[in-house]
Amino acid sequence: MTLKNKINVFMTIFMYELEVKLSNSREKLKKITYQLDEANTDRYLKECIKEIIEKNKNTLVKNTCIKSFRDTEFSELPIHQINCIKNHISLIKVLLPENINTSVMSKLNHLNKKNTVLPDIVLELMIDNNIHYEPIELKSTKTDSIPGSSIQQINPDEWVIFIKHTKNSLEITTGRYINSINSKIQFPDRSLRPQVSFKELLNWNINHRQVKDNMFIIKQDNNIDEKLVLLNDWQNVLCQRWMEMLLHSDNIKENEPWFNNTLRKFMCQFLDEYNNLTENNKSKLYQTILSQIQN
Repeated sequence: MTLKNKINVFMTIFMYELEVKLSNSREKLKKITYQLDEANTDRYLKECIKEIIEKNKNTLVKNTCIKSFRDTEFSELPIHQINCIKNHISLIKVLLPENINTSVMSKLNHLNKKNTVLPDIVLELMIDNNIHYEPIELKSTKTDSIPGSSIQQINPDEWVIFIKHTKNSLEITTGRYINSINSKIQFPDRSLRPQVSFKELLNWNINHRQVKDNMFIIKQDNNIDEKLVLLNDWQNVLCQRWMEMLLHSDNIKENEPWFNNTLRKFMCQFLDEYNNLTENNKSKLYQTILSQIQN
């Protein structure tokens, strides 16, 4: 089994068992003071989750009733026996942002193939006598959907703990970041931020995550390509939405993005200029703009 597969199986079981443990700690988590839809500022939440993980770090995976794992998204992969994973991977400690030094960040950047923002939680794992760092994102909300991370920083395979809390209740679910993304994208002043949704991740787990006869099964997701297109080709996705708004929408939608009106003004001014060009200059303009597009 490859190192990547070992980590995938271990983290899948770990996050599932952590979800169970956190759900059993609802009363403790309810007492935390939460920030408004910004889990990255929820210091007390991070400290509480760290405490729960470290208290159970030797039992979360070792004492699981799950004996095997199968990811049906990759049919060529065999059924993995969990006992084999237990003997190769162990959790050493949990790091919070103030414990993450430049050496750890360098390894996370190499792992993510991009400049990673400071994670909410990092697991330090020992894998066959080598140290590996696994980041976990925290999301908390009082409703459902909240702005996610900047699209340039998103690692779709990163793990996330999502907490929905109200005055009288608290729900917890865990999974891959990509499975928490819904189809809505926000375009604020800074950069594109696809929304993440507690319900989206919860429903994904209900429909695609199954434990049966001590086997953990991931069912195939036929809609994942749509989300990957959003992350990998977000500029074209945004262009298509703008084209739809400018060319195929007869009415102004309620609560539409602030920049729609600016786009309409730009389009009118552009067409005024463009229509005054000769056919030759129109072609030259098109080629000039095309040459300036950066991937």
